[in-house]
Amino acid sequence: MKDKLSRAAGWIFLGCEDHITHHFGKDDTPLQIWEVLRKTFAETGQWLHLQAVMTLSHTYRADCDSNDEYVGRMMEAWRRCTEVGIKFEDNIVALFMIGNLGPQYESFRQSLIGSGQTITVDRVKAGLLELTPLQSQVADTAYYSGPRPSKEPPKKHKSQIKCFKCGKL
Repeated sequence: MKDKLSRAAGWIFLGCEDHITHHFGKDDTPLQIWEVLRKTFAETGQWLHLQAVMTLSHTYRADCDSNDEYVGRMMEAWRRCTEVGIKFEDNIVALFMIGNLGPQYESFRQSLIGSGQTITVDRVKAGLLELTPLQSQVADTAYYSGPRPSKEPPKKHKSQIKCFKCGKL
């Protein structure tokens, strides 16, 4: 029985990151470890509400590697707010999304605001996800390759043009 308990405590210990394992000792039972973790990290009451709203309002595009990751984080933060009982309207979340983009997205922001349509989460998501391939394409092809050949056939002098009916020059 002691072997099973020490093995369970070991699995809990290995499953925790280093900054968490200092909260409990290696000789604690699995139940003691679980109680310490529950008391230390349990989120209750107003703190949970504040944390959910702070996550939504402080998720910035500059902290994400891609627009896809940014949209995912914002949707997760909105879901967490809804889970704790804080209901934000669609257009309010959309305003958080465009407000946290950064200065390089100013033209995108202005196009949404100036369109005259209601700014919704779906419109912002679609716009951001459409920008992703363009950004990577620009980054990949940012070099000068010389003039491109024309697709039109070269123009001929009048003396070299054949009659389409008889075939004479």
